[in-house]
Amino acid sequence: MKIIDRYLLRELIPPFFLGILIFTFVLLMSQILRLMELIVNKGVPLSTVLKMISFLLPSILVLTVPMSVFLTCIVTFGRWSSDNELTAIKSGGIGLMRLSLPVLAFSLATYLLTSYFIIYALPAGNQAFRRKMFEIVRTKATIGLKEKVFNDDFNGFVMYVNQIPETANPVMKGIIITDYRPEQRRPPQEPLTIIAEEGWLVVDEDSQRVILRLRNGGIHSLSRDYRKYQKIDFRIHDLQLSLGEEMAGAMNVPKGLREMTLRELSAKAAEYREQGVHSQGPQVEIHKKFAIPFATLIFGYLGIAMGVLFRRGEKFVSIAVSIGIAIIYYVFLLAGEPLGKQGRISPFLSMWAANIFFAALAAFLLWKAAKEKPSIVMNRLGGVASRLRSSRLFQPRQS
Repeated sequence: MKIIDRYLLRELIPPFFLGILIFTFVLLMSQILRLMELIVNKGVPLSTVLKMISFLLPSILVLTVPMSVFLTCIVTFGRWSSDNELTAIKSGGIGLMRLSLPVLAFSLATYLLTSYFIIYALPAGNQAFRRKMFEIVRTKATIGLKEKVFNDDFNGFVMYVNQIPETANPVMKGIIITDYRPEQRRPPQEPLTIIAEEGWLVVDEDSQRVILRLRNGGIHSLSRDYRKYQKIDFRIHDLQLSLGEEMAGAMNVPKGLREMTLRELSAKAAEYREQGVHSQGPQVEIHKKFAIPFATLIFGYLGIAMGVLFRRGEKFVSIAVSIGIAIIYYVFLLAGEPLGKQGRISPFLSMWAANIFFAALAAFLLWKAAKEKPSIVMNRLGGVASRLRSSRLFQPRQS
């Protein structure tokens, strides 16, 4: 490997990790705020929340790695252009296409990394996240209940328990529940009172529910005017629990096709064909697992071209352009996914249209950069950045 190749690779690594940190932090903010509520409101240990955030990282890195590759290349080659390093390198007989070879190697490494995330780590991470959340729900639901106390930790009803044995999953004795959730009232103005001899918690992972299973009791309803009373006896009655909006939101992890491996998606596609289901969802997800990682290769060359054509080194403009390109790319994916699943366009086109568009754009801009032809759009963007940087908004205030 030549010295210039090693030098370029060393230049690519710092902005790449900076981009990973910035973009991952931005995309994680909503999940972090939701999970922080578990610490404040539910007493979940910080170590558990950090572990759950690590489970979510693969689904975030699938998006941030391609964005970071683009940011890395546009920052590096933009600085080289502004500092005339690129001119000096070209004067030594090394052209732009030769310089792109280390970028290609770098993009291939990120392509393999992103492929691993989306094919293997993302399904496993989401599954581990749900298992940990169910464990928290089961534990906190039991811990939150106190003997001979009216517990209102659950949304929509108040529960009184006479006896709670100190075991892992206790069978509680003497349960009284006032259920005033709107969907359970008959009529809506009348709450229900449930009395049961005993009950215990059941976690249904398939349907993502936490259930309080009651045995040997009755459901009582008394009208507001005290003229009508109803009672329904039961031997077994299941009552779905809700531990608050923050817990429900944290449990809302994408489930289904997006979490399946390639083998599972292929099996699901075959199952759909046998059952006559008119859905191309599995095929779309298969193409997605290859299309998104491939974007790292395209963004690498697009970043080279735009960095050279900028001829300026403003990093905040590079970050803004990277975010803008990423938004356009993922809008393509978000628009194409439902069209592909509905069969209005082919699964291939639904996921690869963005790659085709940006590949053509990268080829065109790289040709202009290699021929050293000026780009009006890039120069105007750089001019806007320079004017903003020299404006009063970015000047220090004088006392």
